[in-house]
Amino acid sequence: MALHPAWIAEIFHGLDFKNNGESDLATGTLAPIKFYELTQRELNYANRANSPLTMISIGYTFNKETLLWLENSDISKTEIEFLISEILDLIISVAAKVSKTLRSNEVVARLGVITFAILIRDDATAAKILTARLLSILEASRDEFANNLIGSAFELMQLEVNVLCNSYKANTNLAQFLSSVNF
Repeated sequence: MALHPAWIAEIFHGLDFKNNGESDLATGTLAPIKFYELTQRELNYANRANSPLTMISIGYTFNKETLLWLENSDISKTEIEFLISEILDLIISVAAKVSKTLRSNEVVARLGVITFAILIRDDATAAKILTARLLSILEASRDEFANNLIGSAFELMQLEVNVLCNSYKANTNLAQFLSSVNF
């Protein structure tokens, strides 16, 4: 049986995040609403104090070939559950590694199915250093994920690593700041 677009939606639904308003229950990172509140507070402070603030967005996307392959493949329900489990393991692992990389005053939140946002009180120069470390974590984790798929129906599946960074500019509102680092 071929996988239909509805099955792709089911995969993403299986990865959907649940939170208690404070934190993402799968990763322990901040819940989106808490992150938005904190970001708004930090934007207000940065505007008043003329202090640096940078947001980094990191995560993975499925390339077009992988999505087309998923739509046209014969994949069983058991194989889909395996994929969901592997992606959840990836998300949890990345969240833990990223959290260990950050300083105590830097925060991370899971804002998308396989994407995170990081807020730091630093300028673009410092963010560039952190971004390089984060890229290394994402690439190593992606490679480990790919190794776990060897021998499964998904061994040809590919994830692309994405890292975006933007520093606060005076009078930027929350929506503008968030959209500047949205994949």
